[in-house]
Amino acid sequence: MSSVKEEAKRLLGLVAQGIDIQGRKVAARQRVRQQATEQKAEQANSLRALVIDDYGPQRLDHQGRGGTEAVRLLREGTWADLWNRPLTSITGSEIARIVGKRRKEVSDWRARREADTLRAALNFAIEGGRLSASPMPKYRQLFGKLTSNARVRYLEPEERQRLEAALDHPRTPGRLRAITRLALHTGMRQGEIFKLRWRDVDLRAGRITVLSVNAKSKRERHIPLNTVALALLKTWRGPSDPPPDAFVFPGKDGAPLTDTKTAWRTLLERAGIESFRFHDCRHDFASQLVMKGVPLLEVGTLLGHADLTMTMRYAHLAPDHLKAAVEVLA
Repeated sequence: MSSVKEEAKRLLGLVAQGIDIQGRKVAARQRVRQQATEQKAEQANSLRALVIDDYGPQRLDHQGRGGTEAVRLLREGTWADLWNRPLTSITGSEIARIVGKRRKEVSDWRARREADTLRAALNFAIEGGRLSASPMPKYRQLFGKLTSNARVRYLEPEERQRLEAALDHPRTPGRLRAITRLALHTGMRQGEIFKLRWRDVDLRAGRITVLSVNAKSKRERHIPLNTVALALLKTWRGPSDPPPDAFVFPGKDGAPLTDTKTAWRTLLERAGIESFRFHDCRHDFASQLVMKGVPLLEVGTLLGHADLTMTMRYAHLAPDHLKAAVEVLA
């Protein structure tokens, strides 16, 4: 009861001083509402909201298990500290600090993959108008100059023979046979192959167009087909003329493929090949070109690299070609 009397006395004192108590209450309620509105806006534009509402479902729809792993990395892994943060409050210095700490715990290849996950989510936010610019630092700021110990796995001649034999095995699915050989002869990423439609394949001109929406670099590129790739696509298409919008390698009910891990693992076991991911078909494509004397700039163009930095990981594979280059001065 005493506390009620004391509060009444305090209010009477304020009234005696000419202070508008009711106005204060209204202003306080307005401040609370404004703070709640601002908090809601921040939550709606947080990394969590971006991934849960938009980016996550899109990745899951297009990449299946790969999308699940991307969401996990953002939610539970390296970027967990940023999970509930507004996108506009995430800074490049914070990202650099987290990457620097992570590089002490895992390989640079793993750290780059995790950085790619956040970079892709932030780019998605820019495309959707949630961010005006990405706070993600450039690779050189995060990892320094790309060194020759970056993972480049390609097939040795005897491995290639065993892989070809395994691909021709009667129990190897025809779709995996075609997808693998297309990757080895075009350097396309798995996701690019999965999302390839017949309208993007020009068999007359002998060319595949990788649309910007399907490319990691978000840049459209054109890949010429060699005789092997052209022949396999013609065989795969058959005598019929498929609808332009149909996927070249459709999954269930005509939807794009999302995963070939089980079939890929079986193929490698049959070939007796270890530590060779599907993505290494892309490395093999680039490595073979460089070892045969194709200039790095042309290799980077075929791979769709945004700059020459990523292509330089293959430079050490062309010692004879580089030697021939300096001989022009002799």
